[in-house]
This record gives sequence, C-alpha cells and structure tokens, in this order.
Amino acid sequence: YFFFLYAMEQDVSHKFSLIAGFRKVKVIAAESIKYSLGHKVIFWLIAGGFLAVFVFQPMNMYWGPRFNAMGGDRIWLTGWFWAFEAIFMMLGAYLVGVFLGRGKHYTFIMIMAILLISIPIILSASSNILLLAFPAYLIHEIARGIQKPVQQAYLNKYAEPEKRATIFSFESMTSALGAAVGLWFFGWIAKNTSIETSWIMAGVFALVLIPIYLMARKKEEQYA
Repeated sequence: YFFFLYAMEQDVSHKFSLIAGFRKVKVIAAESIKYSLGHKVIFWLIAGGFLAVFVFQPMNMYWGPRFNAMGGDRIWLTGWFWAFEAIFMMLGAYLVGVFLGRGKHYTFIMIMAILLISIPIILSASSNILLLAFPAYLIHEIARGIQKPVQQAYLNKYAEPEKRATIFSFESMTSALGAAVGLWFFGWIAKNTSIETSWIMAGVFALVLIPIYLMARKKEEQYA
C-alpha cells in the first residue's frame, strides 16, 4: 500500500493507470529492498524493528483480559488501565528528547529500552497481584514509548534523502509482517499455555534485540 502511494506520487504528471502503478510499485519495492538489505546499519535496524513488533504483540493484545480478571472483572477499570498506558507511553516519548539532548547514542537508549521492556514484563507476568503486575507493565510502556521513536530517528540518520520514503515503506511492511507473525505465534502460546507464559516468552525474545542493536552500532564504522 505504501509503495503504491509513493509510486503514484512519483508519476502525477501522467494519466493514472492501475497497471502502470503496480509496475512502478514493483520497481520501487525491488530498489528499496535491495538498498535496505545492502546497507548494513539499515538492515540491522529493520531486522530489529521486525523482532520488536513481533515481541510486543502479546502485551498489546492480552493486557485487557489479564488485568480485568485480576481486577475482579470490574470492566470500568479497563478505561483507567488504558489511560495510564497512554500516559506512560507519552512519558517514554518525552524522555527520548531528554536522552538525545544529553548526547546518548541511539544504541545505548534502545538497549536500555529493551531491558526496561524485558525485565518488567517478565516480573509482571510472574505476579498474580494487580498492584504489582500493573505498575511493572507500565514501566514496559515507558520503554515502548522510547524504543520506536529512537529506532526511527536512527534509521532516518542513515537513509539517503532520495530513498528515505521507500526505505520507511519497506520498514513499515516488515513491521506489519512482524506483528502478524507475533499475533499468530503468541496467540498459539497463550491458547495452549497461558497469557502469562506468552508474556514471559516475549520478554525473553526481546533480549535478542540487544545483539541486533549492537550489530547496527558496529556497522556504523563502515559509513563513518
């Protein structure tokens, strides 16, 4: 979809043609994928984006039924849960500017965010007490508010201006794929075990992002 819109923007002077549009999509997609896979920093960042969205899915989808059950099936609490989630994620986004303003490297910030996602979500899943499980979950929301903007800024730093739109389109496509795979995989885990188990597994999987981000940092040397 994003590739198609971009293709149409590049050919506005010509009469609209659906077939021509899809042909241009094919060319743009091929170019952006080739460039993204060939640029080592961008490759590892896109790989990290795929895995990040993959591991976020059980927390995205299952916080409602889990915390509602822990709260005694008082459905009105769900609105408060959601409000606190939004506030803490915005707090994370605010902290991005603070960290970057203090000269912290993207990799440092993202690794910190991953640790603040992995450890609290495992602790949250391990507790049956709402007043312990939910605050731990909120720490993970702060980290999520940090992780995505920093990763996008890092990617933007190395994306050439003339290829930026297609690179971000490719990144969006791979993230959507990661979300789809994560929904299926962790849904299967939750169905066959428990929501708590799916959260613990997601927390463990998240730690794989640390060597991925370190690899992106290492590959920066090639483009210095």
